[in-house]
Amino acid sequence: MRKFGFLFLLFLLLGCAIHGQTSLSISPSPVSPGYFGTMTITGVNTNFDIATRGISLTLQHVNTGQTYDFGVQPGMFHATWDTTTNDLLTSGYVSLPMNAPLGFYNGTLVGYGDGGSNMYVTQNNLLTVLGNGAYYMGKVVYDRDSNCTQNGGDFGVANQLVTASPGGYTCMTDANGNFVTILPVGTYTFSTTHPNGSTLVCPASPFTQQATTAAIGDTASGIDFYAKPDHLADLEPTIFNGHHRPGFTTNYFHLFLENQSLEPALNCVAQLVKPAGFTFSSFVVTPTTINGDTATWNIGTVAPLSTVTFLGRAAVPANVPIGTPYTYQAFATTSTAESNTLNNTTSRLDTVCGSFDPNDKQVRDDNGNNADGFILPGNTTLRYLIRFQNTGTDTAFNISIADVIDPNLDATTLKVNAASAAYQIEYLDSLGHNLRFNFDNIMLPDSHVNEAASHGFIDYSIDQNPGLAQGVTISNRADIYFDFNQPVLTNTVHSKICEALGTQFTSSVNGMQVSFVAPPAGNPDNWSWDFGDGNSSTLEMPTHTYASNGAYTVCLALENACGRTKTICANMYIGVSGTGNLQEALRSLTLAPNPAHDQVELQIDAERLHGVALTLRDLQGKAVEQWNVNAIFGKYVKQLPVGHLAPGLYFLNLQSLEAQYTVKLMVE
Repeated sequence: MRKFGFLFLLFLLLGCAIHGQTSLSISPSPVSPGYFGTMTITGVNTNFDIATRGISLTLQHVNTGQTYDFGVQPGMFHATWDTTTNDLLTSGYVSLPMNAPLGFYNGTLVGYGDGGSNMYVTQNNLLTVLGNGAYYMGKVVYDRDSNCTQNGGDFGVANQLVTASPGGYTCMTDANGNFVTILPVGTYTFSTTHPNGSTLVCPASPFTQQATTAAIGDTASGIDFYAKPDHLADLEPTIFNGHHRPGFTTNYFHLFLENQSLEPALNCVAQLVKPAGFTFSSFVVTPTTINGDTATWNIGTVAPLSTVTFLGRAAVPANVPIGTPYTYQAFATTSTAESNTLNNTTSRLDTVCGSFDPNDKQVRDDNGNNADGFILPGNTTLRYLIRFQNTGTDTAFNISIADVIDPNLDATTLKVNAASAAYQIEYLDSLGHNLRFNFDNIMLPDSHVNEAASHGFIDYSIDQNPGLAQGVTISNRADIYFDFNQPVLTNTVHSKICEALGTQFTSSVNGMQVSFVAPPAGNPDNWSWDFGDGNSSTLEMPTHTYASNGAYTVCLALENACGRTKTICANMYIGVSGTGNLQEALRSLTLAPNPAHDQVELQIDAERLHGVALTLRDLQGKAVEQWNVNAIFGKYVKQLPVGHLAPGLYFLNLQSLEAQYTVKLMVE
């Protein structure tokens, strides 16, 4: 691990850092593992003109993350910056272990100035460790005409993971889709997954490339992969909402609209619906229209593989209690045919907070619901959000987020949905489960200087491994490094796979005797019945005889092996009349939650109702949904989906052969 503690102490002693615009080179390079000797660094610096007390050098392998520090103590390296000639020359001893990984190393140079100023500069691919290795290079290309050649209109795929076997070596493509890696001399099979919105066409199935080198320093090139586009657009909105505190104007919320395809998306429209009661305060890009809680942008064309960003701020009323849930929603449309329309809507549920640790981690399922707790079986995609803030006393030049992916997740499916600044993914193991999100040169101001700009985040999705058993828990947290400081640890989120329990038991009355049957959903293994007359049972299907006529509330507490619990209740009428019409039934109607987001649960308690129809109407009286129920005996529960409806006020009309009634429903 990098020796952050002592470097940070030196920074405190010697003053604030100057981030010089320095281009570095190192000699000798390439070298072999086990190298011991003097290395000389040269470069250009226009921001630093004070003789230093010392220099430290950090080398970090670009694929594995292996780090080596040299010259941590001031005085081991020596140098002078001269603004007249702009020459930098420094040298010192470097000792690499025999097992240092082959490949390219990024360099970080820190200079400690006599005048209380410091310099901090980085250089990608500063050192090459070749050893017994050879170079393997290729590219991943979006091949629009499917001719397995990169020509006009084709372009490279950035941040695409390429794997080499045997050995499970990995590397990433650069911004132009190219990759180069150093491996021991030999023969390897290279593979990659198909980029989003495309199908691999070259090489032919099984879409792998074999490359061989014979001598140290040889180059195997042409390890190329071509993917044809599907010629369909794919718009996906993503929301980042920051922290919301009572009485304050929020940090900027972000609405990202990404075209994940290779086709231009035409006539695009993006909508953001704020939480009811909050007030839009300002926007960086003024919406085309604002109608109540909804801001709409008529965008036009969104280019392939590009993202349009909208920023705004909202004010939270001072009387909103801490812990109050709130939801942002976003919608996207395009006139271009899409490969996937299910991702055209999204939502972000959060809670109003007070004093807080600004560095945290959240997880949601693919429906936007909180997944820190139980999740349903079925290979659910999990979506993680890591938020960070610089609450120190100076600018953060570089931020690195270390994230160890749970082994129950498929690391090859990781997809970054949005980030607050430019980043690079650094894989620290061959399986892709140990990684870092590096925000180099982020220059994040501290919260005392610019609170609104001191925040950052990264949002990514990842799939579960297939066939995970009930009871498996998926855990995750992040370690956030601000420059050379010790890491800030986020909270740990846990997602436990567990089936949902049933919502209604059945009963059969025969005089004073009632037979009960517990719902089997969720495979409960503990049952606790309360028959409402002081008697109970722990059987799955008990029979109970009441001693006298009357109305009884029967409750059943359920629990399954993976820890879910649920209590359901219903009224039983023994020898007496219950509710005989809809108006009476509505005395025990429950419609929750209201306001609703994805769905609302309707509960009616009635002895008998016939020909019940449920109709949901908008403000214009238009029927938008309708559900028919033959009859209701006892307690009736129904889940009404509303997540696809536009936010606003609706009226739920309940009508039976006996009577009718209407109740209001707010959809957020």
